[in-house]
Amino acid sequence: MKNIYIVLFLLVSSVLSAQNKEGYEIIKLVETTPVKNQQFSNACWSFATTSFIETEILRIQNKEILLSPMFFVYYNYLNQAENYVRMHGQTRFSPGGLAFHAFNVFNNRGCIPLQKYDGLPNELEILDCSQVVNSIKTKLDSIVQLDKINSLWRISILKDLEEYLGQAPETFEYEGHSITPQDFAAQYCKINPKDYIEITSYSHHPFNEKCFLEVPANCYHGEYYNLPINEFMMVIDSALYNGYSLVWDGDVSEYPLISNNQIDFSINVLDLPSELNQPKFINQKLRQKSFDNYTTTEDHLSHLVGIARDKSGNKYYILKDSQGNDKFLNGYIYLSESYVMLKTISVMTHKGILEKVLKD
Repeated sequence: MKNIYIVLFLLVSSVLSAQNKEGYEIIKLVETTPVKNQQFSNACWSFATTSFIETEILRIQNKEILLSPMFFVYYNYLNQAENYVRMHGQTRFSPGGLAFHAFNVFNNRGCIPLQKYDGLPNELEILDCSQVVNSIKTKLDSIVQLDKINSLWRISILKDLEEYLGQAPETFEYEGHSITPQDFAAQYCKINPKDYIEITSYSHHPFNEKCFLEVPANCYHGEYYNLPINEFMMVIDSALYNGYSLVWDGDVSEYPLISNNQIDFSINVLDLPSELNQPKFINQKLRQKSFDNYTTTEDHLSHLVGIARDKSGNKYYILKDSQGNDKFLNGYIYLSESYVMLKTISVMTHKGILEKVLKD
């Protein structure tokens, strides 16, 4: 039954017409892979970044390789556990994460095809990380209270991961021979994590420099390149118009979009309130205010893949989400230009796009 479920959501087409919404004209759409479903894993960060990596493989090699988001989730839990213990429990352990967390795993552990690891052990059919998070967090909180820690604590964490997510293979068969995830990433995916950069836009840090972005999920203190809002939007547009996609990290908390961890696809266009839904009204000061007063919070990652316009000529950005497929948009959501300007925390894309914008 589990295999049937996987096949069903992989059969979803990413053909142009599937994302065409009535009343909107698609201006640009980056070729990408089928939509996946994160279900109750709370791992939007991994599903979004996995989709991004798959799309980069398509762009670079013109080859479709479907990767396992749960492979990145598995090893990120290990990384978080290590960090939690080293920080004596004074940091974050949760199912959430950021785009560069997946790239950390990709860089150090490689990646694996979806069909080789789905994170569903023992014939389970629904991804749900609540039990593994609760179990590991309980153990970690006990460990950091000890006067002296035995290094064997990692074995206990690995047992939880294997019980709830299944064991991530250290080798697997691919195209007739045995290969490690590291060699698979190098030989088949051919993605260099150093080619990608996280970008943000907030005035409490100097512009045109790297900064520490203060969002709860940034427990590894990752750096983001900080741009003024106009240049930030230029990066997004330049990427999409030149055939590159972006990992989108933003806020959907103020809108009735997510219910019981599943997106309500009856709402497939996200706009700001009418008094703000004009790009000319969104400036650096308003972005900063909404970040400072918590009306813009970092709560969802997804994948920006296109640009559309409505009948009045207003620009919208096409977001490929990881909440499965519905009969209207097959997992795609449209964000108004003003929404993206105000509610985007950060994006990740190829650093060549940033260099191009700064040069121009």
